[in-house]
Amino acid sequence: MTKLRWVHGSVGGLSSNSWRKEPAAEGDEIVDPVAYLGGAVIALMASESGIQSIPVELEGRSSKFGPFDALYPYIQLRLKMTSEVSLPELPVPEKFKPLFRDWAEGKVNFTAPAPEPLT
Repeated sequence: MTKLRWVHGSVGGLSSNSWRKEPAAEGDEIVDPVAYLGGAVIALMASESGIQSIPVELEGRSSKFGPFDALYPYIQLRLKMTSEVSLPELPVPEKFKPLFRDWAEGKVNFTAPAPEPLT
């Protein structure tokens, strides 16, 4: 598995407390592909950080992801919640699209373990 060295150590996880509020109203779409890329990577880093399943508040509720609702199937596949899921096209720059598919299939990580402290 390829490890992209974007973050070393843990990133705040997808705790259930984070998802109690309803998402913003419709129409809050992110149209800039670079802005979507940044938000999507942060969301997937959080989902990669130590969770084994989607919090109960999110199960079957991709709308809780607001403008990032297209990420839900990617997380489902990554967590092996299903093997039969259609991955939608993400509004990210073209060269990054394969990276997100590879992440969903567990071929790459967006985070790496924290380095051992020097003694």
